[in-house]
Amino acid sequence: MGDYIYGRYQNPTCDLVEQLAATLDGGREAKVFASGLAGVAALFETVNSGEHIVAPQIMYHGVQGWLNRISDKRNIGLSYYDATNLDNLKQSMQPGKTAIV
Repeated sequence: MGDYIYGRYQNPTCDLVEQLAATLDGGREAKVFASGLAGVAALFETVNSGEHIVAPQIMYHGVQGWLNRISDKRNIGLSYYDATNLDNLKQSMQPGKTAIV
């Protein structure tokens, strides 16, 4: 397997899925995670204190509870939007400070 040492950290199957997802979405790269919460946690790690996250009102309750707890601890703004209308998302964003879940 060459450069692959341990399947949890490096995996040729995950690498291929990431490459395909990036290609299909027209992106530079993509990342896959074992669960939705793992993906949200990884995204959350890129947000700094004083910044802002917007998330849909209707989502998995475990992620929503986690976002509520962690945003308070890390002094990160958090707001939820009604995802039935894209304008609601635009109104929730703070220019230069927002990450979208």
